[in-house]
Amino acid sequence: SDRGLKHIASCRHLRRIDLSRNNGVTVKGIRHLAWLPTLELLVLRGCVFVDDSCCEVIAQEDTFPALRVLDVSACHGVTDASLAVLGVTKPLLAVCALWRDSAAGDCRQAQM
Repeated sequence: SDRGLKHIASCRHLRRIDLSRNNGVTVKGIRHLAWLPTLELLVLRGCVFVDDSCCEVIAQEDTFPALRVLDVSACHGVTDASLAVLGVTKPLLAVCALWRDSAAGDCRQAQM
């Protein structure tokens, strides 16, 4: 939940977080994680409330300084437009966005 992420954010040396299918994660929780200085991998696969507003927080220039891999697979609120913005603002970020209804899916560098 977002409340739990507030406490997790105090663990300043976290490198990886897998929040797959956690229906309590919203943009508020993503904001709590935004300042973790060593977070390299963030898995949000299947989080129902993860959407474009979450990607906007991640895309901000001064947030998630070490993030290199983001998995938003099956986050149906995340649009191609948000992925494109991530490609511009975080050029070193690899984004996985695999959809259930997609034949091939997509997992690529965020340079779209």
